[in-house]
Amino acid sequence: MSAEDRAAMIRSMVASLDSKLAENPENLDGWIRLVRSYAVLGDRGAAEGALQRADVAFPRESDGGRRLADLARELGLEPVLEGQ
Repeated sequence: MSAEDRAAMIRSMVASLDSKLAENPENLDGWIRLVRSYAVLGDRGAAEGALQRADVAFPRESDGGRRLADLARELGLEPVLEGQ
C-alpha cells in the first residue's frame, strides 16, 4: 500500500469515528481517540473542534470533561474546552 493510500485509509477511519460520535456522543474514549487522531494527522482545527463538540456531552466539571481538558493541555490545543 502506498503512503498516499495509507493516509487516505487513515483519514477515512478517522472520519468514520467522527460520524459515529455524532450519533453517540456519550463515548468518552471515542472522543479521546478522535482528538488524538486529528492531532497526529496535524489537523489542529479538527482536533479543537472535536474538543468543543465533546464538551456538550462531557462538561468541564465532569470527570470526562477533566480528562478531555487534560488531553487538550497535553496536546497543546486551544481552546482547552468551551467555557474554560
